[in-house]
Amino acid sequence: MSTTTTPAPPATSLPIWPGTPPEYDDSSREQMVVACDGGEQVAEAWVAQIRTRGLEPLQIHVRARPAAETHLYEADRDLIGLPQLRRVLQTANVGLRLLVAGCEWQVLTVLRVAIECGMIHDEIRAHATGDPQRIVVFCVHCEAEFLSPNVLGGDPTTCPRCRRHLEVHPHVNSSAARYLGSDADAGVLL
Repeated sequence: MSTTTTPAPPATSLPIWPGTPPEYDDSSREQMVVACDGGEQVAEAWVAQIRTRGLEPLQIHVRARPAAETHLYEADRDLIGLPQLRRVLQTANVGLRLLVAGCEWQVLTVLRVAIECGMIHDEIRAHATGDPQRIVVFCVHCEAEFLSPNVLGGDPTTCPRCRRHLEVHPHVNSSAARYLGSDADAGVLL
């Protein structure tokens, strides 16, 4: 008797973004809306909803600085408005609700900062707009973080620090908000 097994699909830990933005959490009078690149319309809709309750949400814009396509990444340097957001979150009152919308790599970075500043997942609503064009990759070899074109399932990318050709895995570290990259040629036997 022979049995054949079908291999399981590879495990992934990619974020699953809903097709429509989540509703804001109306259980608090303290609301903050963060508009990242590409999330302006969603952020404006949230602000309008919150204002119908007679509240004025704090609004912060987080934008990418113009940079080379692939470079070493420092969130506070590469995202205009992120240091301001960090300062506000570090002094925020308990009960603040955070809404963030925009391109995935910026939303993931804002979520990382919010968690580092003590927010919990139930206090946050997030929405990534569109397919990710760029992603932040963590090189497991030299521990560099860098902004890269989205190469999931495609060509390797090159780490700007150690110069290795990396395969970007379908894995996002939820606490660090980075994709995992490892040597694309590691499995090649010479």
